[in-house]
Amino acid sequence: MNEFWARVCARTKTKSARPLTKRDIALCVFLTALYIVAGKWALALALIEPSVTAIWLPSGIALATFVLLGYRVWPAILAGSLIMDAMHVGHLRSSALGVAAASILEGFVGCYLVNRFARGTKSFDTAEGVFKFTFFACVVSSMVGATIGLAGFFATGLVTGAHSGYVWLTWWVSDAVGILVIAPFLILLFGRSHPRLDWRELFELTLLSTGLIFTSLLVFGPLSVSLNHGHLIRASICIPFLIWAGFRFCQIEAAGLTLILFGTATWGTLHGFGNYLTEDLNLSLLTVDVFIGVIGIMTMTVAAMVAERRTIETNLLGIQSLLQDAVEGKSRDLAAAVEALRLKEAERAKGDKALRESDERLRRLVDQVPVVFRLVDANTERILYVSPAYETNWGRSCESLYADTRSWLDAIHPEDQGLALNFFDRETKSDTLEAEYRIVRPDGSVRWIWDRGFVIRDESGRISRLAGLASDITERKQLGQSFLAARERRPEAG
Repeated sequence: MNEFWARVCARTKTKSARPLTKRDIALCVFLTALYIVAGKWALALALIEPSVTAIWLPSGIALATFVLLGYRVWPAILAGSLIMDAMHVGHLRSSALGVAAASILEGFVGCYLVNRFARGTKSFDTAEGVFKFTFFACVVSSMVGATIGLAGFFATGLVTGAHSGYVWLTWWVSDAVGILVIAPFLILLFGRSHPRLDWRELFELTLLSTGLIFTSLLVFGPLSVSLNHGHLIRASICIPFLIWAGFRFCQIEAAGLTLILFGTATWGTLHGFGNYLTEDLNLSLLTVDVFIGVIGIMTMTVAAMVAERRTIETNLLGIQSLLQDAVEGKSRDLAAAVEALRLKEAERAKGDKALRESDERLRRLVDQVPVVFRLVDANTERILYVSPAYETNWGRSCESLYADTRSWLDAIHPEDQGLALNFFDRETKSDTLEAEYRIVRPDGSVRWIWDRGFVIRDESGRISRLAGLASDITERKQLGQSFLAARERRPEAG
């Protein structure tokens, strides 16, 4: 147990080590304000206890804040919870601190489990990640929040044992669904970059959104009275629209449309419409929660599976040409070395001492010819693969590059970074790039790199992958400089 808490504390310290940037602070303020607004609206639906409601989006906002900014932002969640409670009733209630503590611990536990087992902000890249996020964030952490919150209610006498089970169930389901519908959208929105949609995709997304909203109003809204009399059209008719979103678009669009369906279904149920309306409004809202929870998990899983398949297909399409380019790159390096050798042999008869001293360096270049091969996701700028030669040339581990893609740029000489940044240009019209630049290794030594970039486009012509072949040409540079210096020193014959 002590080892477990030691690991928790170590991860907390690591997560909070990076200083907050201005963007982080602005995002924290925005999410806190959103937390207050969403909580104040949700508290108006507290039907069984003053602070227990069947709709609780702040749980998802709190978890997204922890995942995006780290554990140290807990004071923002505390302040948001207290302000929200004070705005709702005009003063702080005795239960306010207990509710705030439950929200903070729920977010803390959910963030730790998601980062530990579901890859944090990358949870939605795979179907396995989606299931892990659902279990650890929506099931486990919301249970923690509901249990701690209910314990606080018992301590203050707000809840008795007579209906405590129903109160706990409402708290748990509302927190779980709040995390499921709001946290993925916020994490995907603020946690990564997204490809821009062309006009055809925007038209299709608009058509899809319009169809989903109309169908939601038909099932859950006022159209159910005039066009769906007797509720012949059931809520399951909304599922094809979300499946459509999962297959045709990225995870962010799928999460956004799930949120739209949740909002429409909740609004219609509150106004007395829909398939799930009963005499008990709290039970009606819980039923909507369960429906949205199931369909939301399914939608995010489909979107993740399609994203995985696209990644595999793109990699397979480009791997053959990339390997061929790697072979050609090595051949060009070897040809340059042979040419340098020929020049050295031609000058040996003239007794050029400087060229003789370069013999060993030239032999090493011919024997090794190290080439760094890298493959980068153009949308997320995430390193998909880097060859082991990176450790030899850059003097840094491959693991450090996988953890932080920008560490590749950090090693480049400040005067040459403009050249290297061209390799991350997602708007380039060219399919090949080439540049020579210097890097500074951890030991302070400077190396020359010849880098060739290759653009991989998908079927629509957009850049999906950026590949590169980087060779260490320091010896070649030094050999050329030695040769020129020797020629300048050598007196002309005759």
